[in-house]
Amino acid sequence: IFGDTDSFYPARWNGWLIKTNSTGDTLWTRVFTGPKYYFIQSGIELSAGNGYVFAGYTKTSAGGPEDIWLVRTNVSGDTVWTKTFGDSERDVPNSIYRTTDGGFIISGGTESPSAGDFDALIIKADSDGNLDWSKTYGGTERDVASDVKQIDDGGYIIAGHTESYGHVNNYNDAWLIRTDNDGDTLWTKTWGSDEHDGAMSVVQTNDGGFVWAGYRKMSTFIQDLWVVKTDAEGNTQASKTYGGTFNNIGRCINKKDDGSLIIKGNYYNKVTKTIDIWLLNFY
Repeated sequence: IFGDTDSFYPARWNGWLIKTNSTGDTLWTRVFTGPKYYFIQSGIELSAGNGYVFAGYTKTSAGGPEDIWLVRTNVSGDTVWTKTFGDSERDVPNSIYRTTDGGFIISGGTESPSAGDFDALIIKADSDGNLDWSKTYGGTERDVASDVKQIDDGGYIIAGHTESYGHVNNYNDAWLIRTDNDGDTLWTKTWGSDEHDGAMSVVQTNDGGFVWAGYRKMSTFIQDLWVVKTDAEGNTQASKTYGGTFNNIGRCINKKDDGSLIIKGNYYNKVTKTIDIWLLNFY
């Protein structure tokens, strides 16, 4: 489990790893602390016995700018190496995955070299955390990459949201970007209603197309979990929304061994007025 905590050193937030057994009982924990604030956004397990890698961000003060923070640990959670990426403004990650060359691909957003308010950011690092390349995507408004995954041809598919290329000014649309293996854009697609919409996670399907999960604003007070299936060129093949009561969202989508898809999100329970964890499994 990758997260953050202020329970152990209340003066500031720290990165937090928890290893459990198969029934959720804690085997060990590690707290990553120091002179800064530390937050972990996303992490992965490496092959058996090689430990873990996570992406997060650090900042020197509660209101200060963030730098992207990349850490590899051994199988016991002890640090093997640490890298940071960033400039003078905000740089934050959202997801990290392993690439076929043994390196890592990170999605996020940046103000640092931004052409506008905030640009989508993709960072490719090698197996030791050294920068291979970084690319920004966006226009004059706020644009964010929520997820990135390597696809069958060695390139990448990016999910996020864009205000720069949305069809209504000052509202963000869901956004897919397909790139080659150097991060150069092959095509982009957007989807949107009259209000805020976004793609939070994407996966390549067995037919070479893609499915993304996110959210669609149905009205001022109702937001539904939104799932869109596309072909390999990003053309819509199916679109479904789920929800109907207040704010619902799809946060993560993955492909199961049987080819079906599993989505993790949040569901607002109108009766109890609470937000629940929501799992959806579908073909």
